[in-house]
Amino acid sequence: MSLSPATTDYLHRLLIQNLDHFKSADLPNISCQTSLPLDLPTLLQTIASEDKQALALNLEELAFSHQQLATLEPENQYQLAAIEQQIFQLLGFHKPQLREPVILVIDDNPENLYLLKRTLTQGGYDVQVATNGAIALSCLHHIMPDLILLDIMMPDMNGYEVCQRLKADPSFQDIPIIFITVMDEMADRMKAFSSGGVDYITKPFSIQEVLARVTTQIKTRNLQKELQTRNEQLQQEIRARKRAEEEALRALAKEKELSELKSRFISMASHELRTPLTTIQSTVELLEHYQWTEVERLQRLEQIREAVQHMNHLLEDVLLIGKAAVDKVQPKPEWLDVVQFCQDLLAGIQLTIGKYHHIRFSSQADGLSVWLDPKLLRQILYNLLSNAIKYSAEASRVDVILTQWDQQLLLQVRDEGIGIPPEDQERLFEAFHRATNVEAISGTGLGLTIVKQCVDLQSGQITLESTVGHGTLFTVILPLQKAP
Repeated sequence: MSLSPATTDYLHRLLIQNLDHFKSADLPNISCQTSLPLDLPTLLQTIASEDKQALALNLEELAFSHQQLATLEPENQYQLAAIEQQIFQLLGFHKPQLREPVILVIDDNPENLYLLKRTLTQGGYDVQVATNGAIALSCLHHIMPDLILLDIMMPDMNGYEVCQRLKADPSFQDIPIIFITVMDEMADRMKAFSSGGVDYITKPFSIQEVLARVTTQIKTRNLQKELQTRNEQLQQEIRARKRAEEEALRALAKEKELSELKSRFISMASHELRTPLTTIQSTVELLEHYQWTEVERLQRLEQIREAVQHMNHLLEDVLLIGKAAVDKVQPKPEWLDVVQFCQDLLAGIQLTIGKYHHIRFSSQADGLSVWLDPKLLRQILYNLLSNAIKYSAEASRVDVILTQWDQQLLLQVRDEGIGIPPEDQERLFEAFHRATNVEAISGTGLGLTIVKQCVDLQSGQITLESTVGHGTLFTVILPLQKAP
């Protein structure tokens, strides 16, 4: 099997022109990892065909037809595309086929419909016809043409009315319309354009003129679609770039916030640890250099014990925050007499940090047994009470209220302290954040952060009500789960 040198050269150039299409297309006989083979005789030998001489003859004829059409007017592009498709399929390639544009011809004259349909079909277009405006409007959704040829002088509904109806519908308002009429006055042309038409052809019309005008409008519409598609792609790229910039800004803000948190943590830890260490050091020196009565010696030892306990709580808070940040804290529930648990914890607090306050506990029922994590519950209650005591005047009252309601445990802590300003309440559970009215009262800013984490770990909720100068009420709601 052999091709003439002229055909071989022509097909060679045709393959080169479509190289980009083949790289992304399905190549049944050629590996996509290599460039297209340009040695056509070798390529033809690889094609499985029973009659290779007939294959060569077909290629010769198709190449000749393609070459002849390529020298004519551009309205033959769809016929060219069809011939190219046949050539590439014979060579074992696949190129996405160019869709034939759909043209709707609306005319009440059967002779005009026949002539336009035959001419445009030969030009490579998919032609649909309608004999009046009502029929065209009823079937438009099924056809969705790329262009409409519309006769003006029709009974019942003229071309101007049909055009206005089309332009009023968002689904069809972008379809180009070419008017066809026997009238050729300037007023008629202006009316056609003002109705929404893009072009105007007078009868009797030239077939070549119709093809040229149709091809021009189809090309214009395709360019508009490409421009719209490209514009949408650009808009998507712009939105994606904006999102990336916003994410980068958020990341920078988060990094800055983390840096500030580290600085605040170092400052807080330094201050909170230095104070009890100073107490321990000075108390030990006093015990070493002076003679004290037994009562006085026990008082100094109690000061040391309280300082050590303060540092121990601080370290526990920091460790819990760190573990929660990396999801290493997992609830470990067990059966718990929650009323007795609260009474025991409050008794210990009353003897230490709460010795100058009146702590009152109330519960709806005695011996309430629940399935909860005692360590997490202790952190919640201890930190809420610690804050209530710290920010309340001596001899003031702190209430702890325990309630069971609809398979939920409600734990409330109310104080008569300084209260929390409204502007601070939204950020109150953030690490190291402290209200603006705490003044010289020492603290780490970790207590409520720990409370929130312990509540979240048990799928609970926490709310607060506070008035500056009158006190604060914290309410913790924990769901009561059944034991496995």
